[in-house]
Amino acid sequence: MVNLLSGGKSVNSGCKFTNFYLIVDGSLNSEISVPSSFRAFLVHLRSKFPVGKGGDSAFKVLADSSFFNAYPTVAESFRVIEEAISVSGANEGPSTTESVNRTGTALSGQSKKSAKNKAAADQ
Repeated sequence: MVNLLSGGKSVNSGCKFTNFYLIVDGSLNSEISVPSSFRAFLVHLRSKFPVGKGGDSAFKVLADSSFFNAYPTVAESFRVIEEAISVSGANEGPSTTESVNRTGTALSGQSKKSAKNKAAADQ
């Protein structure tokens, strides 16, 4: 478990959550290299941080190695994190997950692709 983004009043962030933890678990798919996927994830995440004129970014590294969350909303934070996970390749391959589609029905034991296809068909 890695503390990825820190926000809230304690660090003067606009986002209302204090810590966003990323759980890194390589046991679901042994075909994926966790270190290389995590490295690709961080490279992509850092590339999405807005940079000012002098090369300065509001996303400073804090004492616990997390980044200060300068995104204005929680939704924007999640969008960028989800994009970085997709680009890293961590979700590729045969893995199963329990997820909830838009109607709130649990989809247990299905592959992520079949869960997405079912959710798309329900629309």
